[in-house]
Amino acid sequence: MNQPFQGDIINIEIAAKKIALSFFLVVVFLLVFNLLGLFLFFTIDEYKIFGIVNWFDFDLEYNIPSIYSGFTLFLCSIILFIISISEKKKEDAHCAYWVVLSLIFASLSFDEVFVIHEQVGNIAEQYVTASGFLFFPWVIPYGLLLICFAVIYLKFLFGLPRKTRILFIASGMIFISGALGFEILSAKEADLNGYNSIKYCILYTCEEFCEMSGIVIFLYALLLYLKKEIKCLSLFKIKTIYFN
Repeated sequence: MNQPFQGDIINIEIAAKKIALSFFLVVVFLLVFNLLGLFLFFTIDEYKIFGIVNWFDFDLEYNIPSIYSGFTLFLCSIILFIISISEKKKEDAHCAYWVVLSLIFASLSFDEVFVIHEQVGNIAEQYVTASGFLFFPWVIPYGLLLICFAVIYLKFLFGLPRKTRILFIASGMIFISGALGFEILSAKEADLNGYNSIKYCILYTCEEFCEMSGIVIFLYALLLYLKKEIKCLSLFKIKTIYFN
C-alpha cells in the first residue's frame, strides 16, 4: 500500500478586513436597491412593472437578499466547523461549543432560505394571540432559545481572546437588535397599519440591515480567529493548511 505523502502544504492568505469590507459593500448595495424599490412602490402606481423591485425587497423571501443572507450564514457555519476541527486536534475543552455553533448557523441559514420561523410562528399562534408586538409570534420560542443559548455560552464567550470576544458581542447585539428588536416593532406596526405603511417598510429595512451587518462583523471575527489562533490545520495527515 502506498503511503500518503507527508509535508504537503497549502498556504491560504486571509485578508480578513478586505473580505469583511467586500461583504459589507454587498450589504450596502442590497440596501440601496431595497430603498430604490420602496421609492418606486410609494411613488409609482404601476410599480409592479419593475420586476426588479421584488428581487431586492428585504421583506420578501426567495430573492437576492434572502439568498445572500442564507449564504453568509452558511459560510460562517463552515468556518466554525473548520475551527472546531482544529480545537478538537488540540483537545480543547471548548471544541463542542464550536461544533454546536456551526450547527446553529447552518440551521439559521436553512431557516433564512426556507422561512422555517414563519412555520414556527404558525404553531405559536395556537397558544398566543398574534397581535401588537407579538403579531409575529415566532419571536417567543426564538427568544426563549436565545436566552438559553446566552446562559450556556457565557463561560465560553469569556474564555475567548479579548478581540474575538468583543467582536462576537458586538455582532450578536447588532444581529439581535434586528432579528428581535426591530422585528417586534415592525410586528406592532404591521398589526396596526398593515404591511404597506412607510413606517413598517422602514422598520423591516432596519431589521434586515442590522442582521446582515451583524453577520459581516461575526464573519470578520471568525476570519481573524482563524488567522491568529488556529494558524494551521492538518487534514487526514496528508495536507497541512496554513492560514496567514
